[in-house]
Amino acid sequence: MTGPRQPGRSDEGAAPHVVMRADGSLAALLSFESPVSRGRTVVALVGSDAAAAESLVASLEDESKVAQIRGELALVRNAAIQSYQGGELYYVGWLSWWQWLWFHFSRHALLLTIISLAAAVATGLFLYGWLQRLAAKRLGGRAGT
Repeated sequence: MTGPRQPGRSDEGAAPHVVMRADGSLAALLSFESPVSRGRTVVALVGSDAAAAESLVASLEDESKVAQIRGELALVRNAAIQSYQGGELYYVGWLSWWQWLWFHFSRHALLLTIISLAAAVATGLFLYGWLQRLAAKRLGGRAGT
């Protein structure tokens, strides 16, 4: 016998269940990894009625509202958007090496700052040494004349 899921209880392999009740129009944009083909994403746009569907489409056409849509579930009701992130994240696609670094370090601002400062100091020391050698070479050439 299965009952409602308890918070903190681990049911490996069990699909999450969400129950929502709302009066009036409600639209949702859902995304999740395809259970049929790993690495593929399913995106569903659903609405409780035609007005809700139109509200969702209007939200997708408004750049200021698109920025509010993130995570696995975005609810649109009365032109307001609420976004939710579920459990595990998965990534699809390919990034160049510098975009990959930027993506992963963007979540660790302090580490990115320390690495940037270290790179700046190393570059400065390299340039200082190179300029010192260049100056010594020029001064050494003039002293012999």
